[in-house]
Amino acid sequence: MLSVTKRPNRIISSLHPHPLTLQQGKAFCCHACLMGYSVVRDGYCCKDCRFNLDLKCANIRLASYELTKVRLTIEEEEEEEEEEEGVEYFSHRHPLQLYKKIPNDRIKCCLCRTYCSDHAYCCFECSFFLHPSCFTRKLPREICYPFHPVHSLTLQDKVVAKKWWRNRYDICNACGKDSIRYLIYACDQCSFCLHIDCSDEITHAIKFEGHPHLIFFRDNIEKKKLKCSSCKSHICESYGFTCLYCDLNLHLTCGPLPYTITHKCHINPLVLTNSPVQEEEEEEERNKFCCNACDEERDPQLPVYYSAKSRFVAEIKCVFSKVISLLKGEYEDVELCNVLGLSGKLIGRNTEKEMLQNIFEQLKLKSTLSRFFESSSQDVIKELSCVFMAMKTLTTEEDDHYEESRYLEDLLLPDMAYTQFMKFLDRGRGIHEPLETLEEVVNVGAYMVSQVVNVGDYMVPMRLAPILKHLLSKHKDISAKSTLSPIAKLYLINILCECIYSMTNTRVVDITKDLLLKWWTIFKMLQFATFEIQFAFDHLKRVAHAYFGLYVKKQVDNALDNIDRDLAKLHKDTEALEKKRGYIKSGKSTKSNIIEECLREASVMKHSRASSGLLRILP
Repeated sequence: MLSVTKRPNRIISSLHPHPLTLQQGKAFCCHACLMGYSVVRDGYCCKDCRFNLDLKCANIRLASYELTKVRLTIEEEEEEEEEEEGVEYFSHRHPLQLYKKIPNDRIKCCLCRTYCSDHAYCCFECSFFLHPSCFTRKLPREICYPFHPVHSLTLQDKVVAKKWWRNRYDICNACGKDSIRYLIYACDQCSFCLHIDCSDEITHAIKFEGHPHLIFFRDNIEKKKLKCSSCKSHICESYGFTCLYCDLNLHLTCGPLPYTITHKCHINPLVLTNSPVQEEEEEEERNKFCCNACDEERDPQLPVYYSAKSRFVAEIKCVFSKVISLLKGEYEDVELCNVLGLSGKLIGRNTEKEMLQNIFEQLKLKSTLSRFFESSSQDVIKELSCVFMAMKTLTTEEDDHYEESRYLEDLLLPDMAYTQFMKFLDRGRGIHEPLETLEEVVNVGAYMVSQVVNVGDYMVPMRLAPILKHLLSKHKDISAKSTLSPIAKLYLINILCECIYSMTNTRVVDITKDLLLKWWTIFKMLQFATFEIQFAFDHLKRVAHAYFGLYVKKQVDNALDNIDRDLAKLHKDTEALEKKRGYIKSGKSTKSNIIEECLREASVMKHSRASSGLLRILP
């Protein structure tokens, strides 16, 4: 940077055609590095063009200049240099020129996002800069990325010159930082984009049964910036799971963890297990849960690693280093599982390319559910409307005078409350009936995820495939007796699998009235369509019993708490009255002479007329 004593009043810069004049103590934006107005500083400007350079950027010169020192005087303006035409870069609309004397803390390379220093290829009009090494780097114009398997990503230049509008490519899906001034790999059909270096960093994908897209493990999450999609609380740790394709984020303990690990804390393999473990559940009066690895009390709500053979329990934080190393892919392919029993697999480098190729081949072969529904939606509406109407008519005939909230008032009569609760479920009031319009058929099809797989004679989203496989293997074709068309059956099979998927991801204690009503109505609708799902209804009745039991317990506890509060208040009021009563009674023995005299007069005169003794009218 120019020293204070050597700063000329005017200079010629390679970045502007006009002479620049020294300005002192001004707030301005440098047109070379785009550093903003917030700092008052010295610099050079062209007042006619409103062009500004800070003192560091004033040193920048074309590398072709062979002068031994920077031209600092106005007299050198007369020296005409042959203007460079520049070199073409495949992604940029303007030629780039090689500059030297680039400050080392001002300008970032648009490829690697690190600061340029000394030499750089530049387009100052667009603020596009490249290291010489990045300029010559060979980049594929198109890539297949495992976390965005639906479409390929193309190399694009999303630099915006002097106009900082926001667009769909403003954030990198991997790191969450600005991509607006950098080269990126982006999808032309959706808003997915990556910095060049971010496309290389994430190498280990996780295939998870609980999500339709590939997810990955992160250990650089900013605390409380993300919200867990499972438990709905903020992720306070720096590690967790993220989907680059959508907004899914998971706590470490809510996501898929290594199913089995070996750790120095115990000789036997440890298996991921829900807490409390079976032996602890059998001890009804147990109120303290300990980790055998550290001998400290642990949270019984969090999963643990457990050896049933030796009854050894280790909380996750005590085997954290091993869990993290497995999730980072240090041991290649790893079998995973979450606390709800949904399986997953960490895909190592050896199988990633093969998996990616399979995904793209599958995309070419498979159709989408939405395409099926669009082609037959009117017929589906007519068929299923008949099912809805039959179900609705029968329910109305069974109990035309039923009030859906009565069971809330009958908790003091448990049997009556239970009967009213089951009628409440059968009534199904408040549940939205699907397929009322053509648009809803199409929307439901699109919602079920575009990528589908074949399971038996049906097509379902990939995340529902394990559920349907289990249903078919254990209960055969549950729609065999239904007279509905194949497309209507397909729709109902998907609705059923979605319902079971929802149940799989919901703890009984977290079930709401509306959610239970939704499940119940879907199962009932399938029964009216003559699907053989009595086994599912029997299970849902158990769930409904558990829900009702928890509800009754909550209501009883609340009622007892209210009564206890009322009794405590009543006791407090009684004590206050007793105290007041005692005070009044004790005051009788301490009356003054004048009060005693007043009381005697009151006793004598209370039945007399007020004028008695004042006038002697009668003899």
